[in-house]
Amino acid sequence: MEEKRLVLKTRAFLGNKIAEEECLPEKPEVGKSYKFSVVGVVNKSENVSLYEETLTGNLEGPIAIVDVVETVHTRRYGRKWTLGNYVVKKVLKGIAKG
Repeated sequence: MEEKRLVLKTRAFLGNKIAEEECLPEKPEVGKSYKFSVVGVVNKSENVSLYEETLTGNLEGPIAIVDVVETVHTRRYGRKWTLGNYVVKKVLKGIAKG
């Protein structure tokens, strides 16, 4: 089975390769808060989807719906980044093991 990782929809659909540090390591649990770090600008919002991305770049899901509750915009490696927290509202399907 191919290894998978979690990514936010807002980043996954930009069509760019997703860096390892942008992936979300945990399996989402409803009501739990998680930190994220992504290239580009993500704003506070409701109903953002989490997807699983295979290492070959295929997306599966959505696997959960989250609210982005905190964001800080910064520059790293000469690019805009967003650091923040999201809270899981609903898990839609189980996460495959890599």
